[in-house]
Amino acid sequence: MSQTKLYIIAGPQSSGKTTVWQYLHDTHPSWNFIPEINQYVLKGKDHMGGAFVTADLEAEITKQEIKHIASLKRDGKTHVSETGIFHLVYLEHYCGKKAAVESLPQYMTSYKGFEPHVLFIDTKPQTSWERRRLIYERRLDKAGIKNTKERSMALTKYKTLMEELYPLWKKYYNIFPLKKIRISNSYANIARFKKDVIKSFLSF
Repeated sequence: MSQTKLYIIAGPQSSGKTTVWQYLHDTHPSWNFIPEINQYVLKGKDHMGGAFVTADLEAEITKQEIKHIASLKRDGKTHVSETGIFHLVYLEHYCGKKAAVESLPQYMTSYKGFEPHVLFIDTKPQTSWERRRLIYERRLDKAGIKNTKERSMALTKYKTLMEELYPLWKKYYNIFPLKKIRISNSYANIARFKKDVIKSFLSF
């Protein structure tokens, strides 16, 4: 049996991962779409997001993600995963470089039997922030955070995280020994973005 294909859709926040995911789901309904393990899965939908993740939580997310990937059947069916091995971006940020270096071979082992392909959506932090700010505002509203100073501090925390993670996204894209393609989504034209996605998948 040939190796099972695994497409890993990765990129910074508001880069278009959900758009790609939904597009592939609509056009390839027979594929297996693997839900991402993240803070919302482990802590509930009311978690305040990546800027409020602790080192212990990120370590547990990585552990559970690796375990889940390793448990998947290698049956020749195409699988699609969001973020996947790129959780090392967050792991290095929250837990340090040593933790990420130690987890890299574990991720690679979990992919054994798969033919992994990475579609990386490169989106600048300022673009991510412009797309995401309103979501954060609503999240703070839902959490009952009304104090102007507290809101400003929380929004700064979200924005700073985007800026700090971006170099790590690029770093790990360059070092992962996987088949990969990078496309840009720092523009607003959805039709153009989807064309780039189609072109990328045809080139794998």
